[in-house]
Amino acid sequence: MRNKLFKITLIFLPLLFSFYITKAQTNFSEKADEYLKKGIQLAQEGEIDAAILKGDSAINFVTEAILQEGRTPALLAKLAEINWKLKGVFLTEVNQGKVYRNMVFGVKKGADFLSEATLVGFIDCMVSYQKNAKALDDNNLWECYWLVNNRLSNLDIANADSLIQNIDKKLFTVLDNSCEGITNRYKQESEGGVYYSDTQIKEIEKYYENSDCEDYTFLYNTKKVLYEKNPNAESALGILKMALLSKNNQYLKEAKKLSEKYMNEDSEISQKLRLEVARYNILTGNKKEGRDLAETLKGTNYQKEAFTLIGDLYFNSFMDIVSNKYSECQNLSVYSLAYEMYQIANNMTGMKKCKAKFPTKNMIFMENRTENEKVRFSGWVNRTTILRIK
Repeated sequence: MRNKLFKITLIFLPLLFSFYITKAQTNFSEKADEYLKKGIQLAQEGEIDAAILKGDSAINFVTEAILQEGRTPALLAKLAEINWKLKGVFLTEVNQGKVYRNMVFGVKKGADFLSEATLVGFIDCMVSYQKNAKALDDNNLWECYWLVNNRLSNLDIANADSLIQNIDKKLFTVLDNSCEGITNRYKQESEGGVYYSDTQIKEIEKYYENSDCEDYTFLYNTKKVLYEKNPNAESALGILKMALLSKNNQYLKEAKKLSEKYMNEDSEISQKLRLEVARYNILTGNKKEGRDLAETLKGTNYQKEAFTLIGDLYFNSFMDIVSNKYSECQNLSVYSLAYEMYQIANNMTGMKKCKAKFPTKNMIFMENRTENEKVRFSGWVNRTTILRIK
């Protein structure tokens, strides 16, 4: 009998010991939550010193839980939450390094357990720490940024995009986003050309979104890498938009050639490609070709942009269209052509600026003409409009 009791004790003693250890771990974690809640309440009441003390106690309890249970993602995340809510919100030059170090493990290992407020707060803390201590290199900064960015992107919240724009702005206050800075970070030379990882591609795009640099070499190479990895209409559009931004003739020619492969597909991306190729044609002086392509977008989601583009083309081409064989009233009817395009685009601003250019009643009277008289323009325009008055 005694032997049986001894064997039963041997079986259940580890289970009992495990139960008490788990209970102790739970108690440590619960105590941390309790002190965090009290600290937040004190902070809201303006009792800053008392709130910070509660934060210290909460951190101690989480530390005890970590010693017992190990560095689990959930506990590291809790440590980060406490540090931000009761330390980071009172960030100073003295404590920012410690707050950053206590938070960084939570972000790296437990980002999935963190709230958006703590994630954005961590970037605040990291940027503040870097400005004062210069202790982190660009790789450290980008690693932490992408952890936060990816978590925010996956959260089901309405303001995720605005939060990401917010952390972008903060990050680039401590990064060199000059042309030279971008070149120094990403220049890689090899016999086969320049290669970038998927993360580097995203980083380069971020640099240009947050930079005044007009040397688009690295961005162009980035877009080409994306296209080579996945040749489709969307990646071709990325190259074309970048080429238009750069106004580089070589980039523009290459981008147009790629884009033309996808322009006739039945998709919204293909419609967008037609719009951007129309811009390219106009930019490079092929006004008729650009106008004709833009006109094919009538009735699509890009009608407004396309016909605003044509309206702008006519409005800005006055000196190119007018002729000595026309009277002054007829020449001013160029703006009537532009008006009609803005009208299709429902662009009230464009229509208003055209009206200001129309001939007056007195001008029509002096030329012995009538309102709504047809006026035809030849050459690349090859269109008919009517004589409108102010």
